Amino acid sequence: MSVYSDIIDLQADSLMFTEDFADDNQLIISKLIKQVLNVKFSNFTDFEKQVNKIYNTAFKDLKQLYLNDLGKNVEDISEDLGQVIRTGNKTGKRVNKLTIPQLREIVKQSVFEGEPIYSNAPLDERLKIEREKSRRKVLGEVKRGINNGLSAQQLARKIKPIVGDSKNAADRIARTTANAVGNDTLLNTYKANDHLIKGVMHSTTLDSRTCMMCAAGSDKVYRVGKQPYTLPRHPRCRCVWVPIMYGDKPIEMTYAKWFESTSDERKLKILGSTRYQLYKQGKVKINDFATDLKIKRLDKLPKPD
Repeated sequence: MSVYSDIIDLQADSLMFTEDFADDNQLIISKLIKQVLNVKFSNFTDFEKQVNKIYNTAFKDLKQLYLNDLGKNVEDISEDLGQVIRTGNKTGKRVNKLTIPQLREIVKQSVFEGEPIYSNAPLDERLKIEREKSRRKVLGEVKRGINNGLSAQQLARKIKPIVGDSKNAADRIARTTANAVGNDTLLNTYKANDHLIKGVMHSTTLDSRTCMMCAAGSDKVYRVGKQPYTLPRHPRCRCVWVPIMYGDKPIEMTYAKWFESTSDERKLKILGSTRYQLYKQGKVKINDFATDLKIKRLDKLPKPD
């Protein structure tokens, strides 16, 4: 089995972890929702005090969950990845493994101190933003409701969809962060073994959910540490960096080949009408609908016949 196939299998395991991790996030947010909806209060000040405590506790629990669960996951990734590299090592040279302190530092850097994962904010800041956005909306709705004489039941109906939005935000952040930490673990391991690994390839999931920006980057190879962008590329991104080891053969199934093999109906669903016409007319290749930074607007593409 090739190193590429082994890494894809490893990524599949990581996606299973991500599902469980996202579920654990949802449990914390579900508890928050239940507590907020069951707050008993005599005035707005009393309500505000209780809600602030609930939100602060919930998001403190989320941060601890990230540190604990992601910390264990990177250890599992590192162990499996070491075996993959040893199996693909055709040079006889030593395979270097990251230490536990190095892995913990990856989680710390990726989650709380590193480059923004998306939305121009590191995870720690992103969690604070989502916490404050939801908290302010809840407090604002309740204050207006009290001023308008709404009952406790009416207030609960008003704020339920607001706190419910927190579940979507928590799911999005959890999935994106798990992918980011996983990819950072891969890249740091590749760097530690650059005497065995000559490059890294951007690998996308071969299905209709892959966006055009990820499709554009798919299968491109860069020197280790010289990638022009980070993964994930966007919220809920599933892409992964795959190592190109000395002696490796090129992969047979690229995203472009997979896309060409799909039905016209699926191509149309993925691209939309105008881009599909451009692709069918041979004016734009599947990898050219986006740059490294963004999807190209229609007015930046050729006109279809």
